[in-house]
Amino acid sequence: DIARKGGAMITVGTSGIIRLTRGDTARLEVSVTNSQNGEPYEIRADDTVTLTVRRTANDPTIQMQKTVVGSGSFYIAPKDTQHMQFQKYVYDIQITTAAGDVYTVIPPSTFEVMEEVTW
Repeated sequence: DIARKGGAMITVGTSGIIRLTRGDTARLEVSVTNSQNGEPYEIRADDTVTLTVRRTANDPTIQMQKTVVGSGSFYIAPKDTQHMQFQKYVYDIQITTAAGDVYTVIPPSTFEVMEEVTW
């Protein structure tokens, strides 16, 4: 799940679709549920959580990437999206544990950069 946390011009749909006005500040909080037992997964201090945005899932060029350690809280600064075109991109979120295990906790989903007038 992703929850909106601050940032006035971002919306996150129940299907994981993110819409953000280009150049705006956003804060996203990722919570993880263990699919095997349905219990919340506590992100550990040495877990790395990465949000990656590309034009398509197969595009080798990363448009934006944010990485946090020990947290599921992402801060998207205005400069992170100001170079991006107004369009739909694709994103996913992965956790890499200290043991090197990798889990995609949000599969490829839509990340839409919305129009702005003031920039």
